[in-house]
Amino acid sequence: MVGNLPATDVFYIMLTRKDIKDGTAQLVLPAELLNHSKNPPENLPEDLPIAIDAINSKRKLEITDHNKNEIDLNIKLDCRLVEIHSSLSVGDKKITEKIEEEINKKMESEIKRIIEYSQEVNSDIFGFGEHFYAQVRNSKLTEEKWRELYPEMKVNVKVDTEIIRNGVTE
Repeated sequence: MVGNLPATDVFYIMLTRKDIKDGTAQLVLPAELLNHSKNPPENLPEDLPIAIDAINSKRKLEITDHNKNEIDLNIKLDCRLVEIHSSLSVGDKKITEKIEEEINKKMESEIKRIIEYSQEVNSDIFGFGEHFYAQVRNSKLTEEKWRELYPEMKVNVKVDTEIIRNGVTE
């Protein structure tokens, strides 16, 4: 074992490794999001917890430059907003778009953090090496060569979230 990650990171690892057909995630978004509501609370909380479920994701890995060892990771995420602060009107399209934008930022930063950690401990838990080997012809990629390349690999992460429906408000 070369390292360990908290159990809460498993969701992001699975999201990065493969398509997900269902699932649940709890996120903490910035409370400034409440400023966009019609009736923002007087005392803003520090964080804004939300819950999403019925997640359907599509992952796309694309090698942008095999000479520079660079990969684009694009994740399309459809979800249902299950819990959120009651002062946010999720029926308002602008607020829903702002929530989607904040979910994208949060997930992108979490995935980048986990990728950076896996590169520090030189453990390709995402299977990027397998994808690289399968896509680059005549790469002559060996396990030893990948261990040299992986810590320096650049991964461009892009998450595109769409809230397809909403449920309970808190």
